[in-house]
Amino acid sequence: MKLYLPNLIIQQHKGLHVVRGDLYQGGIKCRVLTELFAADIKEEEVVYAGCYFGHSGFALGLAGLATDKRIALFLPSPHKDTYIQRQVESLNNVTCHIVEAEHQDGAVAAAREYAEKTGGYLLPVGFDYPAFTDRYIALMQSLDIHPEEVWVSGGSGVSARCLIRAFPNARINVINLNVR
Repeated sequence: MKLYLPNLIIQQHKGLHVVRGDLYQGGIKCRVLTELFAADIKEEEVVYAGCYFGHSGFALGLAGLATDKRIALFLPSPHKDTYIQRQVESLNNVTCHIVEAEHQDGAVAAAREYAEKTGGYLLPVGFDYPAFTDRYIALMQSLDIHPEEVWVSGGSGVSARCLIRAFPNARINVINLNVR
């Protein structure tokens, strides 16, 4: 299958280069996941433990739509009605499994068990493994920008760690999304 993925948009604001992942439906991780699914993941179903506030479930669902993959998304109870969760639930290739767990680690255990039982492809939280991170780093390095400083939002920290490797001479600033 020949896969067409549009380039990321880079805008300049007062001398700063801004990589507009927010203008790519599903964000930069969706772009990377779509490549990953097309090239490396042969299983028809991808399994993941997510959260109600992050965009990983939405990125997975959109990447799955582009590559004909089903997504089994495991979430801890109780169900939370958030804007992004409604977007995830609107995708016809995503099945949400709400598990009795107070934290994401309980959802991870349930996702692992499900993947072992069904033969689905289990992705780690934040997509923190070489097949994903190497693609993310390569995408960033392909942008022909050489920043002195980078600002990035951080949940699991995967994006920040990829940017550190993509731009080793830049100062990386992470905006913590996990503040409670």
